[in-house]
Amino acid sequence: MPFGLTNAPASFQNLFNDIFADFLDIFVVVYLDDIMVFSISEEEHFEHVTSVLQRLRDNDLFSKSSKCVFPASSVKYLGYFVSRDGLKIDFSKVFQKNSALTSLLKKDSPFIFNEEALSKFQILKEAFTTFPMLSHFNPSLPAIVETDASDYSLGAVLSQVNDSGKHPISSDSHKPLPAELNYEVHEKESLGIVWALKRWKAFLLSLSNSFEILTDNYSLQYFMSSKVLTCCKAHWEEFPSEFHFSITYCPGRLATLPDALSHWDNVWTDREGKSDSRIVSLNSPFFTIYGRNPSFDSIQISQDTPAGKVSTKLQSVQQVVKEELESEIKCFKKYSNRDRAILPHFQPGDKLWLASKNIKTKTHTKKLSERWLGPFEFLEKIGSHAYHLKLPQQWKSVHPVFHVSLLEPVNKSAIPNRHQFPPPPVIVEEQEKWEVAQVQDSNLKRGILWYLVEWKGLNEDPERTTWEPASKLTSSPDLIKDFHTLYPDKPGPNTSRV
Repeated sequence: MPFGLTNAPASFQNLFNDIFADFLDIFVVVYLDDIMVFSISEEEHFEHVTSVLQRLRDNDLFSKSSKCVFPASSVKYLGYFVSRDGLKIDFSKVFQKNSALTSLLKKDSPFIFNEEALSKFQILKEAFTTFPMLSHFNPSLPAIVETDASDYSLGAVLSQVNDSGKHPISSDSHKPLPAELNYEVHEKESLGIVWALKRWKAFLLSLSNSFEILTDNYSLQYFMSSKVLTCCKAHWEEFPSEFHFSITYCPGRLATLPDALSHWDNVWTDREGKSDSRIVSLNSPFFTIYGRNPSFDSIQISQDTPAGKVSTKLQSVQQVVKEELESEIKCFKKYSNRDRAILPHFQPGDKLWLASKNIKTKTHTKKLSERWLGPFEFLEKIGSHAYHLKLPQQWKSVHPVFHVSLLEPVNKSAIPNRHQFPPPPVIVEEQEKWEVAQVQDSNLKRGILWYLVEWKGLNEDPERTTWEPASKLTSSPDLIKDFHTLYPDKPGPNTSRV
């Protein structure tokens, strides 16, 4: 029957019902790929079996001889034993050897260790303390390594073969790293082999002959001869070459030991936290404060303890608690301040850079805009984490108080007489605006009032002064007023225009 196909069991059952339509319930019973032929006498049984096999051959269906039984007075069929006497239950399906112990581990079940549980425990203890469980590795005997991998864990079993058969020497499981959990299935299986070889390297290198690796992944038979290597396999290629082994495919239903270890992570009782743990004796909060445990009316115990001893005990306990609290506070402070930046201290008059992340600029993409604006003069400190800056007049819509995380001090150039680039224009409300240092002159041209303006920050630039129309200097009325106060005869806003 093909596996992995949608509706394959139902389609296969319909096929067999059509093939054996005239035989069903007469001398043939079919359930999927299990066929049982029953007869009254041996002569009839021979004819019935021949008819069934011929019908299979006519429809291009074949049976595997290793899975057939000819003839039998009792046969195991669908969990039952079928014989002349009728149906009997297969006790291997329902009998549990260790049920007396496993029932004690159930949730919300009382722990009653009776005689039956004790006898089962003694059997398990004897099995774990006798041969072949207590066997040492023998380099002269053949060795077998069985590996398996799942989405949560890796499992491996090292066994050796002697006169009594195969017996385990060592077993182990391993939880992969978070990055290893993202591997493909064949890479996880390969990782299981490499991990097992590293785990038992001392044993396997001491063997006089080659050893065998059993895996339930068919493609791993070509692990050492693959022509196309992934990054992981290329990294693992060198280490296995130190060993002399062969890889054999073993179906998962036969490799039960490594499969159980690879799923060991599903057992919740085996999980443990990653933090360090220790066992300490603790005092109750009541005892820590009062130096004694609370009394209960239902339990009366007379204690004659001297007052001096109680006082000494109480002082020692409180001193231990105080020392532990101080130690915890120091540890907490150490790790809390490890990644914290030291609060900077600025003096009034210092030049500071201002982060532009909260200032709307004209640049289309924030990534290409300037990270820092300014520098601006620091005037005063507001509170513990805010600073008041002296902003240009064009920034009337921007509040001049900023958090310390948005400020950086201006580092003076270590190279003397180095040419400083002029500051860029300030972008306010999507418009470029330069800061005016002073107004030097004025003139009327064709009825339009012009001012000779010196720009701030362009002291060494030949274009530090330019003629600008009065309509562009609306943000500097104070400077224009100061200019006309010094030069009242110069053309101004009230001058008649011809």
